[in-house]
Amino acid sequence: MRSGLNNLKFRKHHIKFLNPYRISSKSFKLTYGNFGIQSCTTGKLLANHIEAARKVIRRCIKKKTKFCINIYPFHPVTKKPVAVRMGKGKGSHSHWVAPVNKGQVIYEMVLPNRRIGLKAFKKAKKKLPIGTQPIIFTY
Repeated sequence: MRSGLNNLKFRKHHIKFLNPYRISSKSFKLTYGNFGIQSCTTGKLLANHIEAARKVIRRCIKKKTKFCINIYPFHPVTKKPVAVRMGKGKGSHSHWVAPVNKGQVIYEMVLPNRRIGLKAFKKAKKKLPIGTQPIIFTY
């Protein structure tokens, strides 16, 4: 009996191209908090980018509040080594990527102080390779 594809450690996915004109329909509103970072462009975020921005935000807010990450890097990316000839199959697993659509909320948090939230998101914006903007829920 042949083993299934679910037994592999890193399944080698096909490359999925993101439509740059597609606007996110699933998570374009704040659900958990009153501050958030929303993407202005379509792109891919590496796990390193997500973690670097999370550390910057957490350092600014100092465990004062709830903090939520709405994306997860679930797409494995493969890469062949340098100076390897053509053919011989697909390359080995390289890193994980999270596809992000335009308008999708990436981070959310609950903060009573507006100034701290804007300062945290301004620092986190520098860590992300896609265009982002802060969004604020007003009552």
